Amino acid sequence: MSRRAWSPAAAGHPQDFIGAQTGVGAVADASGIAGVNDLFNAEVADTAEIGLKAQFMDNRVNLGVSAYSTESKNSYFFVFLAANSTQNLGNLDADYKGGEIELSAHLTDQFDVYASYGITDSKITDMEDPSVQGNEAPLVSENTANLGVQFRAPVGGLEATIRADYHRIGRTWWEPYNTTSRDPVDLVDARVSLGTDNWDVTAWARNLTDKKYNQEFSPGGFLFKALPRRYGLELGIKF
Repeated sequence: MSRRAWSPAAAGHPQDFIGAQTGVGAVADASGIAGVNDLFNAEVADTAEIGLKAQFMDNRVNLGVSAYSTESKNSYFFVFLAANSTQNLGNLDADYKGGEIELSAHLTDQFDVYASYGITDSKITDMEDPSVQGNEAPLVSENTANLGVQFRAPVGGLEATIRADYHRIGRTWWEPYNTTSRDPVDLVDARVSLGTDNWDVTAWARNLTDKKYNQEFSPGGFLFKALPRRYGLELGIKF
């Protein structure tokens, strides 16, 4: 399967401008930063995908495998210009190749397992500064992995459900020059529920280990930290 995606503002031609950030081009040039201009182009991507889904053991095990190749024109990267205290978009072209495998298994009436792994090989093919050609594309994680387990059991006429999820986000470059990156991040979420078919009470926690990491970083000094550990209590009622 092949598909072509683009922003509505870019329909018809990949070089149509999608937006303006007036006045930043001269500031970027004066700061020695390439690829950032007063106008930034709409991203256009040509993607080819192939996939397979299968079920085993009386449909208790589900497997999905997919692979893709994407040629992107005018991908985005972020740059913070300290000279005028603005965060701006730059454009570059890149190719992406990757795949993903997903598995879910209903091992028993009480126990389920979920797992997935994805990998992306990215390469910058063109930018205003040709020295970045061949580098990995910014803001794209090299790999991701997820593993979840869920256990259900009756408790005093109610049903209890316990679920834990592990997420790994691979190394992520922040900019085209591949000089700054985020190391792999490991996160854990958890949920515990108790209830019936009509109602349930759930205690949840996200980023259970309170991992400290950067959600976003733009060369030049703009930093956005990821959210710390969060937890809460929810009441659900079905009518």
